[in-house]
Amino acid sequence: MPRLNILDFFTKYFLIILWTLQVLQQTSLPVNFRDPIYLLMGISIILMIAFNKFFFNKVFLIIHLIIIIYILYWLLFDHSLFGLQYIVLKTAIFGMIAASLYYNFDYVEKKYPLYMLVISSVVLIVGLLANHDFGSRYTGPFNNPNSLGFLSALAFTIALFYLKKGPKKNILLLFFISMAFMSGSRAAVGGILLGYLLKGGVSIRKIVTILTAAILLIGVNKVATSYGFTTGIDRLISSSEKHDLLAGRDMEFALGLKSIQESPLEGHGLDHYAHLSDRIVMLSGVLRRDVNFAVNPHNSFIGLFIQLGIPFGVTLLLILIYYVGKSVLFKPRNGLFLVMMLYPFLSGFFESFLFGVNGFEGTTFWFALLYYQVYMYKKRGESK
Repeated sequence: MPRLNILDFFTKYFLIILWTLQVLQQTSLPVNFRDPIYLLMGISIILMIAFNKFFFNKVFLIIHLIIIIYILYWLLFDHSLFGLQYIVLKTAIFGMIAASLYYNFDYVEKKYPLYMLVISSVVLIVGLLANHDFGSRYTGPFNNPNSLGFLSALAFTIALFYLKKGPKKNILLLFFISMAFMSGSRAAVGGILLGYLLKGGVSIRKIVTILTAAILLIGVNKVATSYGFTTGIDRLISSSEKHDLLAGRDMEFALGLKSIQESPLEGHGLDHYAHLSDRIVMLSGVLRRDVNFAVNPHNSFIGLFIQLGIPFGVTLLLILIYYVGKSVLFKPRNGLFLVMMLYPFLSGFFESFLFGVNGFEGTTFWFALLYYQVYMYKKRGESK
């Protein structure tokens, strides 16, 4: 009996506890959440060894392929303890997701969006009450405004799909839009649009609504920017005027490409998943000109090539594109989880979180992608 209780708790709650800790880790709270995260991963590895049947199910083939790539890379090029730790931590995250979906798919499908919505709402509301610094880009409870934008857009999507119509839903949706707007995140604006378009499909009514909202937001944006406030709309307009969606990321993008060129075949190592070459950065002199420069490529896919090199990086990326594409083309769709997969994947062109181990954004992506593999497997079984 205790064996079943341990397994039940592991498969129902470990993943959402991990996701919550990852969200809190990125806030400005003076608490170290990283140690509890690693402790949770360590316990997960032990439980995976004890209950390993689920991990080797063919529905999780994408996990097996990715871990094989990591192991081969480590054996051929890395050899470091940090690289080995990266493989163990990624395996723990994949294992938690796989266990939850294998043993409690229906529970996860129904309850996890609600848990994520409640946690997001509490974090965002508490952050708004605690942080009143609305100058420039608003960060809310986080250290990085992009984290605020991502969580706000994710919460908006979940509320849009999950909650029933009514004033409470409308208030929440308006709150999440406002937080995303104040974060100044262009990706968050795109995530909200993606969720809205995939909720029930594209229609003339939706296009008219989007155009009307865009006109209103541009008006609000003009007032906001006149007070020195930077919004997601403002940054999108600026990018459009420059014909450059990567505006503000040009230096990181350029240094990322040079970091790839520094070691194109062997990469820089498994633990360098959001990394720019120290030598390249120092030679550029950017740190002397910009003290706020973030030393990462701000692009998950460039980061992947820096990490693994071109041969292994391209192999992993092709596998990922295949599984994401297969999920997008599958019908009937599950719109909510499709957005939860596509939003962080597309945001990966602007942020370096897809292949990390501590970011809730990356965990959201892998959770939704693996959910979709089980979802498609079950739907095919029902049609036979």
